[in-house]
Amino acid sequence: MTDAPGEPTGPTGGPPTHPSTPPSPSGYGYPSSGGAAPATPQVYGYVPPPGYPPGYIPGYVHVPVRPDHPESTKAMVLGIVSLVGGLTCFLPILLGPYAWVVGCRAVRQVDAEPGRWDGRSQALAGYVMGVISTVLLVLGVLALIGLVALVFLTEGAVDEPLRGRPL
Repeated sequence: MTDAPGEPTGPTGGPPTHPSTPPSPSGYGYPSSGGAAPATPQVYGYVPPPGYPPGYIPGYVHVPVRPDHPESTKAMVLGIVSLVGGLTCFLPILLGPYAWVVGCRAVRQVDAEPGRWDGRSQALAGYVMGVISTVLLVLGVLALIGLVALVFLTEGAVDEPLRGRPL
């Protein structure tokens, strides 16, 4: 494939390069020093002392991560579903007492063995949301009972003389 007549070409026969742009280096990541790569690559970042494995940082101790309590996430999810679902369609609020019990039990077990379990904050969040949704459930049931009682008590209070009277 030949270039069309009149098209400029660079020193290698390819497209022209800008005069201030140096030619590309010979190897990726190596500085250009006459075209040859250095014998040892330059190391960036922290270099551990001789005799220590890579990734070792003196003075830092590896601390194992404690697993979350198995029921802490369940308590939090139940609390969220009961609170948010109860405010939107009222049926999931029935999960509130269950979230309360599961969250309370998980908080007690985490407090009993603090070195074994983590996830106390999740369990506590589920516990609190379960308490709030249970209170809302009780208030809703009391309001429903009051509404039904009000309907039955006011049913016989209609004025009798108005019935049968022509308009």
